[in-house]
Amino acid sequence: MKQAAEPVPSDAGRPVASGTATITGQMCTRRDARGRIRIGMPANPPDHDVIILLEHGHEGDLTTVLGRVKGILMKFGTPACHTGIIARELGIPAVYGVGNQADELRDGDEVEIRGQTGEVVVLPEGVAAGPASGG
Repeated sequence: MKQAAEPVPSDAGRPVASGTATITGQMCTRRDARGRIRIGMPANPPDHDVIILLEHGHEGDLTTVLGRVKGILMKFGTPACHTGIIARELGIPAVYGVGNQADELRDGDEVEIRGQTGEVVVLPEGVAAGPASGG
């Protein structure tokens, strides 16, 4: 994870960047999205502003969530994997292969997926996840 600013330690022991942080991977769809991170496959259909973070993309039944998520972020896999093909066909912004960089993310973190570049920008605390910026 490339830090745009020096990290400032938080009370919880988790570094909080005073700027933004960027995670890079492989782009899948050429669209952008902003939303809150939800780690793992939601047990219930998620809110519409959620970007799910998955290990491999086969942690559960994707059909129950894909129509409701703003984006997909995968630690492993490629745009040619099953989830990548489905995301591309449905036009869901997705970034794959971010690996252990994603370990810095927590449930509820606000992020922006940049589909053109394969970047995931972790937004500073207090920046609301607005509507998708299009693409």
